[in-house]
Amino acid sequence: MIKKSPQRNSMIARVKIAQKEMRMADDAYRAMLKRITGKDSCGKMDVRDLDKVITELKRLGWKPKPPKRAKVKTTVDDEQVVKIRALWMSLWQLGAVRDPSEPAMQNYVARMTGIKKLQWLQVDHINKAINSLYSWLRREGWEMPDVRTDINWRIAVLEAQAKKLDRLDDEVLKQLARRAFQKHT
Repeated sequence: MIKKSPQRNSMIARVKIAQKEMRMADDAYRAMLKRITGKDSCGKMDVRDLDKVITELKRLGWKPKPPKRAKVKTTVDDEQVVKIRALWMSLWQLGAVRDPSEPAMQNYVARMTGIKKLQWLQVDHINKAINSLYSWLRREGWEMPDVRTDINWRIAVLEAQAKKLDRLDDEVLKQLARRAFQKHT
C-alpha cells in the first residue's frame, strides 16, 4: 500500500504542472511514466517513483519555477490598528492625550512614522508607532501587565490613574496651602 503524505501530494502536483507546462499529450505522458516507473499513473506511485519522474521531466527540459515564498507582511492589519487605538485611548484615560479622536490619533502616528494614513503603514512603521505609545504610557506611570488580558490591561490603566491622582492630590494640597497662606498675609 502506498503511504499518502503532503510531500507525495506536492510531488504529484509538480508532475501535473510539468505535464501542463511542457504541453505533453496524455498518451506520451503515460508512456513516460510507464518507462520510468513501470506504472502508468501518479496515483500508483510512491515518493521514490515520483522523484524519478520529476528528475526525468527536468532532463526532458522542464524548469520548475521556484516555490512562492510566504509573502512578507508589508501593511498593517486590523489587529494592529486596534492595538494603536487601545494604547491611544489608554493615554486619553490617563489624561495624557487631550483629543481621543481618530484624526488626532492618525496625526500622532503620522508624526511618528511620516506616513499619513494607517492603511499605508508597513510593519516597521507600525512597530515604531506602537513602541512610541508604549513608551509614552510608561512615562505616564503605566506598567504592562504580566498576563495580557482585557481585565489586566484595564487594571494597569486604573493603577496608573491612581498614581497620577496621588501626585495631583499632593500638588492640589500644596496649591491650596499656598493660596491660604497668601490670603492671610
